[in-house]
Amino acid sequence: MATPAPAVPPAPPNIACRIEKLNPLAFPKGMTLNCDMTGKPAMVSLVTEYTTLHFATKELAKVAWDGILCKIVHVIGKLMAQPSLVGSEEERDRRLAAVQSGKQAIIALCREEAASHVVKGQFELAIPAAQYALRFGTSLYGEGSVELVPSYLLIAEANLGLAQYRQAEEQLTLANWALLKTPHCSNALRSQLRRNFGRLYASQSKFDEALRQLADDVYYSSLMVGPEHIDTSGGYFQLGTVFYSMTNVENALAMCD
Repeated sequence: MATPAPAVPPAPPNIACRIEKLNPLAFPKGMTLNCDMTGKPAMVSLVTEYTTLHFATKELAKVAWDGILCKIVHVIGKLMAQPSLVGSEEERDRRLAAVQSGKQAIIALCREEAASHVVKGQFELAIPAAQYALRFGTSLYGEGSVELVPSYLLIAEANLGLAQYRQAEEQLTLANWALLKTPHCSNALRSQLRRNFGRLYASQSKFDEALRQLADDVYYSSLMVGPEHIDTSGGYFQLGTVFYSMTNVENALAMCD
């Protein structure tokens, strides 16, 4: 029997936070706090009974809270803390295993929330959820690992929805580099990457490049589930949209058929 995937304990009911302006004079000289999402200097703190996080703006803190933190803030404090060196080697290994399991559960929940926000068109809320998945994934698997690709793709999709094409391309490039280093990665990831590149180039009116990327999307999806599977049909739809934008109605109708 397969081992069930770890899950994040539900957040306590009526969990609350408050956002406070940071006072630079309250910190030692030379000490600066960075935004939990952007890495820029923090100007506000998001305070809860479980942990305190810092953000560049009040708006960013509010979006992060609504997007994902309201569901994970009660557990991330322990996962972000430095591991304790106290105890026997067996005890340290047990604590490490518990932290790794907790991070896996956080990553899964963050990706699920980000995907849900994208489907609903709530792109601003999707970005912090996907970024926390990326953050915990990086701490667990390392920079540039193939396990980070789903998070890169979710951030890219959200940025595409917000017409932030430069940010989307940065994430897609990172995903592409991770896949290039992993020759035997899944065709599902290759298909999703090419579809998002196709959408990006179509949005920039780079139609020839968009067609090439979307043709690769259909190819990889067909290898995985077949050319007539519903998962592959998304690639045909995107191809039809590009052909229509090129006023090639005959090819657009063929793709839709």
